[in-house]
Amino acid sequence: MSKVAIDRNILKVLLACAEHHVEDVETGIEEGLYIKSENTDLQSKQAACAAAAQLVEPAEGAFVEDITAPCKQPPVPRVLVVVRGGIAEPVFDEGVEVAVFDWDNYKSDPESTGGVSTKFAELAKPLGIPVAPDEEAIETSGQVRYVIRSLSEAGEPLGAPGAFWSNADGWGCLETATHFSTRERMSLNFPLSARQDAEWMLVEEAKDLAAEASAKAATLPAFSLVKIGADWLPDDVTVSAYSNGRHWNGWAMPRFTLEAGHSLLKHMPDLSYNGARDAFISKDAHDDQAEEEVFAAETLIVGGSPIKTYAIGAGSWCWYLAE
Repeated sequence: MSKVAIDRNILKVLLACAEHHVEDVETGIEEGLYIKSENTDLQSKQAACAAAAQLVEPAEGAFVEDITAPCKQPPVPRVLVVVRGGIAEPVFDEGVEVAVFDWDNYKSDPESTGGVSTKFAELAKPLGIPVAPDEEAIETSGQVRYVIRSLSEAGEPLGAPGAFWSNADGWGCLETATHFSTRERMSLNFPLSARQDAEWMLVEEAKDLAAEASAKAATLPAFSLVKIGADWLPDDVTVSAYSNGRHWNGWAMPRFTLEAGHSLLKHMPDLSYNGARDAFISKDAHDDQAEEEVFAAETLIVGGSPIKTYAIGAGSWCWYLAE
């Protein structure tokens, strides 16, 4: 049975009204103005007034539970919003529903951004925030979403968006990546990655990186077939590879086809191909503790056609363009 706190002064006023009513009935019965048989509840009213009087002014030595004391109020649900790099990241008590709406993303891409859940309609509409049907609402669970990213699994140079984890398909593109909640981020372990470089990233941050990389790629020269050499290859050996003219510290950054990559193996004993991972792996054959360099497959678009390549040593080895 729940208890309600009552201000003692209010209780005194209510008691005075009740006592006045009881006294009026008692006097009326004595004077014949009221019929006793029609006021059979008089005794219970008198008892109630006596009990209330004990609450207002308890008799000395009497124990009376103080219902006039303030009741302990339930804790107010809390939401802490952390803004980092212009991105809001709320942390909140269990059971609290939170929606995050990004006006900037909505203005640039309203179709994919969508609106908030109808649960937040009363809050959203006065602010002009669009409300979407629940099945289309963004972040219907009320939580910020994260993806898992790995640069090494993409086999791409630093600055590219990388590969993103999907619980269904493994490492792949951002469009197929699994979105994780804040609680999942705090409790789950990372999947295996080539260089153990998996990391959490906010979905919006990943989208921004992907858009930035896409815009940057659009300004780069197209890939074309070139001849590549290296000091560790015989003088008369060059290998065909694709290049878009980018350099790392003055050295070429080639992309080899599977066939061209295999042609390197006979000249490079520390290099191998792993079919299960579809990647070329470089590791010191004489050092079991040496770290692996993994060069996974990536797809280039050359002349409008997709070509699977491997960025073996691109951005870390001293390749050069052969004349």
